[in-house]
Amino acid sequence: MITTFTELHDNMEGSLRKNIPLLVTVDAYRDKPDDKIATPAVLVGMDEMASGSRVTGGRVAMNCIFNAYCLLSSKTPRAELEVRNMAAVVAAAIDGQRWGLDDAVGRPSNITAVPGVFENDQPGLECWIVTWEQEVHLGTEWKPEDLDVNAAEGFYLAGCHDELHKLEDFPNGGNGAT
Repeated sequence: MITTFTELHDNMEGSLRKNIPLLVTVDAYRDKPDDKIATPAVLVGMDEMASGSRVTGGRVAMNCIFNAYCLLSSKTPRAELEVRNMAAVVAAAIDGQRWGLDDAVGRPSNITAVPGVFENDQPGLECWIVTWEQEVHLGTEWKPEDLDVNAAEGFYLAGCHDELHKLEDFPNGGNGAT
């Protein structure tokens, strides 16, 4: 369960570092970095989020569009080709990832990669952007503390004429079978 995007982002960074050990920098995307970015680098960001399908009690579902900026120094031999190869490796590392968060995060879909422009004051970078969609469920499910289901007297349902009935008062245990 996650309540903010922080744990998800941290897990994304950790997974990319682990699965692509050649990366020198893995960090959050930022428009104007304060320092030079050591390459090869991947900067992870989110472009958009919108309401998703609520499938669990109490959690908010968000369909998110994430991106990974793949940055490589233009001084790298065959940089324009190598940055594409890098984007393909990043896309493969993203495919199937739930980032160690189980059902709090759906499987990635619509993974794409396109040439990009990394606009900052650091010239000499080749860039490709890997983008994917992923549903994220924020919050915790409702789980009452100290609930003793054996101590309950039964569920009461409104029946005909607004009279309350226990579930066992209905024929066949209230399962609708006749």
